[in-house]
Amino acid sequence: MYIKSKRFIITELTMDMCSDYQKNSVDADNRRFVPDEVCENIQDAKKTLKWLIESYSTSNGPFVYPIITNENINIGYVH
Repeated sequence: MYIKSKRFIITELTMDMCSDYQKNSVDADNRRFVPDEVCENIQDAKKTLKWLIESYSTSNGPFVYPIITNENINIGYVH
């Protein structure tokens, strides 16, 4: 999946997004809306990201797609 607008890109997760994924998961604002998607450390984030990436090849999901600004800043994700 790849969607591009004037301000954002929605694409598939990759393992090089691990650090951003972990930082977003512990962000206080994000936790208000997605409290069950928390990776306290990089090791947890790597395991979760690997599982989410593998989910793209199934019909069961979950299907999680990162939102990247045109300045290449990962600001979160959509399901």
